Amino acid sequence: MSTNAIPSKLSKVTIPGASLSTTLYSVTAGGAPCDGLLFGNTISTTTHQLQDDDDAATMTESRAAICSTLCCATTCSFYDGGGDIAESKLQALLKDRPGPLLGWLSYRPAVADCGGGSSSSGGSSTSVPLRPSMRESAVTQALLQRQLQLASNNRDASSSSSTASGRHAYGGGQGQHGGAGAQEQQGRPMQAVLLLLVTTGRDHNGATVTWQFRCFQARQAVASGELLLEPLELQTLNLGGHTGLADYQKFNTTTAYPLSSGLLSSATSPAGLASAGLTGAAAMAAAAAAPPMGSLAAGARAQAAAVRQHCESLVERLGEVCAQAQVGEEEVAALRQRRDALLAQLARRGW
Repeated sequence: MSTNAIPSKLSKVTIPGASLSTTLYSVTAGGAPCDGLLFGNTISTTTHQLQDDDDAATMTESRAAICSTLCCATTCSFYDGGGDIAESKLQALLKDRPGPLLGWLSYRPAVADCGGGSSSSGGSSTSVPLRPSMRESAVTQALLQRQLQLASNNRDASSSSSTASGRHAYGGGQGQHGGAGAQEQQGRPMQAVLLLLVTTGRDHNGATVTWQFRCFQARQAVASGELLLEPLELQTLNLGGHTGLADYQKFNTTTAYPLSSGLLSSATSPAGLASAGLTGAAAMAAAAAAPPMGSLAAGARAQAAAVRQHCESLVERLGEVCAQAQVGEEEVAALRQRRDALLAQLARRGW
C-alpha cells in the first residue's frame, strides 16, 4: 500500500550536526513539552548505472535536507488540542521563515520514575521506540493535507499559465505547450512532510540523561486516503568522519548571528550601508536581509516565561510539601503527648 502513496518515499533525511545540537538544546531549555517547525528542501538525484549487458539503468532517489529549525516555548503553537492547524498562528511563524516548510517537531521531556529506580532490563526509558501520539498524527496529517493542497494549487496555476502562453504564442497549438509545462511541474519533487519526535530518558537511577529522536515521513495512500507514517534514517552531517567538509558547502547560511540592537540599527541605517559601499537596490536588499530582532526577542521572552513558570510551579509544590510536613510534625507531637499521659497514668496505678 505504501508504494501507491504520495509524496514519493524518501531514502533518508539529513541534518547538519550543528543544527541538530542547537535544536536539542532549544527544546530542553524550558524543561517542558514543546514543539517547533522544520525548514529545508526535498532533493531528487538521478544516477545512471551500467549493467552487465551494457545497458544503463536510471535510478532516481529522493531525500530531505533539514537546514534549520524553529523551536517554540510550549505546545499547540500552530494547532489546537484536536490537531487542527491554526492557519493564522502558522503564518505568523512562517513570516520570517529561513526556508521552505518541511515539517514539524515534537518534544516530550523525561518522566520521573516513581518506582524508585530503573528497570531490570537496563533502566532505560528509551528502550521502547518512539511512536507518534494521536494528536501528533492528527497534526502531521493536517500539515500533509495543507502541503498537498498547496502543490495542487501551484500545479493548476502553472498549467493555466502554460495554456495561456501557448494560446497567445501558437494559437491552436496551446495543448502541446501546456502539456510540456505540466511535465516540467511533475518532474519536480513534491515537498515532503516530516515529523521529528524528540525525547529524553534517564538511565542508572537518573545519573545519566540520554536522548532519543526518530524521524517519520508522512504519506497519503492514493486509494484509501489513509495516513502513512514511515520511519526514516536520520543522518547527521558532521565535519569529521566520512562526510567531510564538502557536505557543509552544499548549504547556505539560513540563520544570521543575533546582533545587538545598536549594531543592527547602525548597520542597516542609510549611512551605515553607504559606508559599506551599498546603495540603491543593494542597500535595500541588505536592509531586508537583516536578522529579525523582534522575533528573536519574542522567542527569548517566551523561553524566559516558560522557565519562570516552571520554577514557580516547583516553588509552589515545595510549599505544599512543607505544609504537609508541618501537619505531620503536629500529629507526631500530639501522639507523643498522649503516650506520655498514658505512661503517667499507668505509673500512678502501679502497673
